[in-house]
Amino acid sequence: MFKEYRYPSANQTDTVYGLVCYPNSPIRGYIQIIHDRYDHISRYCDLMKQLANDGYLSFGCDLLGHGKTAASLGVIEVNHSWQLIEDIHQLFLYVLNDFKKIPATIAVNQSDKKGSQTVTHAVEPILHGMLGIGFGCVLARNYMMKYKDVNALILCSDEGFPAHPRRSAMACRKAMKEKGKNSYASELKALLEENKQIYLEGEKDTHAYRSSKRQELRKINNDSACNFEYTVQAYTELLNQQMLIDLETWTAAFPKYLPLYIMAGMLDPISNYTKNIDSMLIKLKASSAQNIFYKYYANSRHDLFFDKDSSAAIKDLLLFLNNCVRAQREPFERLKKLNSN
Repeated sequence: MFKEYRYPSANQTDTVYGLVCYPNSPIRGYIQIIHDRYDHISRYCDLMKQLANDGYLSFGCDLLGHGKTAASLGVIEVNHSWQLIEDIHQLFLYVLNDFKKIPATIAVNQSDKKGSQTVTHAVEPILHGMLGIGFGCVLARNYMMKYKDVNALILCSDEGFPAHPRRSAMACRKAMKEKGKNSYASELKALLEENKQIYLEGEKDTHAYRSSKRQELRKINNDSACNFEYTVQAYTELLNQQMLIDLETWTAAFPKYLPLYIMAGMLDPISNYTKNIDSMLIKLKASSAQNIFYKYYANSRHDLFFDKDSSAAIKDLLLFLNNCVRAQREPFERLKKLNSN
């Protein structure tokens, strides 16, 4: 059910770790997962299994500086900001090659005004859904500006767009100059992660912003791949990803009919308790986008799939994916029916 990948990063230095979970039944669609900060793809094995049980092949990679991709956790070395996105895309190409779902086609006879007959072929649509989680939402948005192969988008626990990008960029440049790219800067961490620092008075667990479930917090605290520090260069690159596109550019370029599902915990400080998402929804609704859906979960913090509403969130995710598959197939099924008459 699981298959691992190792492949060269676009930075020509690191080796990327990828993980695929495939169903025993025919593939209904491909779901690509992009993980969060202080995170890694193997945390989502249970989610991937549930997707497989519903017929979906899911896959994702450990980003540079994370999980089994990292030679040293928290170290991100890139020559340009698109290399993180290129690593994500490369895994999709490997998966398509190894797990081909050959689409059905229908020969459709058409007549023009002069009575000439032509034959066209309608191709069965195949779902490529992208699920961004936390910071992975930033990368998912950037991915869609570079590649056009996603036909359903899910943003889970999106942190939104940076409020003070210039101030943060200046702080990164200052730390780089004073301490060097491979150093660690506590003041930079405090600035760039200030939302989670102010969460829950009296909480002693530094991961309390992630989940209200003590069992999940223990797992996070015992997972070395969730407990590390980013270097100054890594923080700089994470910020660069946030600054590749702004809210206005993204909403203006958002495809009119692309299905988008936004899901978030109402107790998540990273999204400023969904306020950052609200501003994004307002912009999307003012654009030409037609298929925007969202749901907020009252009892959950940042790690939605590891909190009190996780079962409901996964159920809603599957419902959204099933609806996407159904909507994509409807025109094809109508043609198929007409062609058989």
